[in-house]
Amino acid sequence: MSFADTLSDRERRKYRWTAITSAWFGCVAEQLLDSNSLIIIYLIALGGNESFSMFSTALSTICGMCLIIPCAGLASKIGLRASYGMSCIVSMLAFLTMAAAPWIAPAGYAKYLVILGCALYCMMRFPYSVSWYPMLDMFLKPEERGSFFGTMRFSYMLINAVIIYGIGKLLGSNPSILVMQIVIAVAGVLALGRKFCMDRMPDNPEVRQNKIDIRKALNISIRNTPLVGFSFYACFLNIAVASAMPLAVIYMKTILNFSAETIMTLTSVFLVGLISGFALVGVSMRKLGARYFQIIMHTLYTAAIGWLCFILPDTAYAAVHMGGVMFVLGFAQSFCLCLNSTEMMASAKPGNKVMAMAFCQTFSNIGTTIGRTGATLVLAAGVLAPEWEFLGKTMSCYNFMFMFSFVLTVFFYIFLILSPSIIAKHDDYYESK
Repeated sequence: MSFADTLSDRERRKYRWTAITSAWFGCVAEQLLDSNSLIIIYLIALGGNESFSMFSTALSTICGMCLIIPCAGLASKIGLRASYGMSCIVSMLAFLTMAAAPWIAPAGYAKYLVILGCALYCMMRFPYSVSWYPMLDMFLKPEERGSFFGTMRFSYMLINAVIIYGIGKLLGSNPSILVMQIVIAVAGVLALGRKFCMDRMPDNPEVRQNKIDIRKALNISIRNTPLVGFSFYACFLNIAVASAMPLAVIYMKTILNFSAETIMTLTSVFLVGLISGFALVGVSMRKLGARYFQIIMHTLYTAAIGWLCFILPDTAYAAVHMGGVMFVLGFAQSFCLCLNSTEMMASAKPGNKVMAMAFCQTFSNIGTTIGRTGATLVLAAGVLAPEWEFLGKTMSCYNFMFMFSFVLTVFFYIFLILSPSIIAKHDDYYESK
């Protein structure tokens, strides 16, 4: 019997909403970094160029690639509560550092302090992440996972969409650095509310006493074929799609010449796509099953990136087209996030949850790091022609990068066979229901 089975329905419902509330507090800071729009605009205002801004979007995955597995060992030694507590406090300080950068850094160096703050926050995401999923497992039954993640992400993305849209209106066409500083500072303070809520989630004494032997736990994960298969698929998919959103933001700013208000509005459309997807995740996974759900998710990414390839400065209603792309990208990402969460929890063997989550997230971050740092290096090196002709249209280097991502996304359909939801039978552990 699992610890969740010892709790009443009323207790599990209360803890589900406690967990959802904790997500509400932390999601504003996460979304400001993950949606990239405000941070990119902030860095450009402080003197950062396109490649510098693109690099900021890869920091989280670079840190994750290197730190998730060590953080799993750290969480085992100091405990889940100490792990996420440290994460929340330092994350707040990182955002306050970014907000104060123009005031405390010497002239011309504020952008580097912002990058340092981003890096510190990104490092602190993983002591939280490796604690979050095992704590959810204390009160979530397998059949409750899909609806929980859908409800949680639907609600916090709804909050974020309203906030991001409001920020866009507040910034206007000529954004004030002071306004951006205030928004970043408030997001940092809100992150501390996550700790307040998580302190009220249940604590399983057996998990608290279970110390991880990193080498042994890692060996268990490596021999877990469903976990390894899904981890590799997530890695390959992220190589193809991870750069699309931040590149699109830079493309809108530098090539399409959209105003800050328009960019933030389109970012809120991306969040509407996320919200719509999260609203449908629970029922979609129940009706379609993980196999067809995953194929649809991959196809949505393919369609969005293919559409993005041909939005040009002379395209009629370019902002409307970009809004469509943002919506579909958001929809695809919502499916992807929930699929990652449910498949990780389904593949993780009992007693090895922390390391299994860390293992899968490490591979996912490796893929995102390759995708985004690769795009950063291409922009920094200037190896692509600024303009080129294709089918009678003048394209930019960004359009070439979008096309390359599209080709990779199509090619990586073949790696769907690595995912446990695609394979009918499993010789290893896979708790699908």
